[in-house]
Amino acid sequence: MGHAHNACDNDFNSLVTDGNLERFRGLKILFISGGANVVFDPETTSMNYDVLREIFGTADYGRFVPEGYGHLDTWMGKRSFLDVYPEVLEHLVHVSGGS
Repeated sequence: MGHAHNACDNDFNSLVTDGNLERFRGLKILFISGGANVVFDPETTSMNYDVLREIFGTADYGRFVPEGYGHLDTWMGKRSFLDVYPEVLEHLVHVSGGS
């Protein structure tokens, strides 16, 4: 997948198809990537975020990029409970109808 720059099956066929993208309809997703992530470039969440919003509209998707956070720092960083978890909670409240 790294060489193909795409999600692929075991035979290196692209999994990014209309049928597979349709599976995301109605899923409420918050894309999170640390701004200093060197494992997965934060731009990848932007690309996925943009594709889904273009196909399905903007209501079900959010994106959050905390600056200075690396790959797993968003979940295990010493300040993630202050900087990241509130964003996740806000998304959960939003997608659950505010309850």
